[in-house]
Amino acid sequence: MVRILLVEDDETLLEMISEYLNENGYEVVSCTNAQDAADLAYEQTFDLLILDVKIPKGDGFSLLSSLRKLGITTPSIFTTSLNTDFKFLPGAFHTLIFKMF
Repeated sequence: MVRILLVEDDETLLEMISEYLNENGYEVVSCTNAQDAADLAYEQTFDLLILDVKIPKGDGFSLLSSLRKLGITTPSIFTTSLNTDFKFLPGAFHTLIFKMF
């Protein structure tokens, strides 16, 4: 079973995404802040990281950068509600999904 680490600080959205992924056969481990996410990513193995850009105790980009420095190369997807041009970012992540709300 594919294991996903989902990091989202909006509890309602976290629940909705987790439920959807679980119903479609994915195992989801979730948390709401960068510190818990770093701990989980270091202690467990995941097949995919879904990271919100703006999260408590850090941000998704810094979190991924820290994980990469530790040798964690898990594919990653960022989610954001920010209306920003992310073209300046190096190829650190695989996909960026904009929240439309």
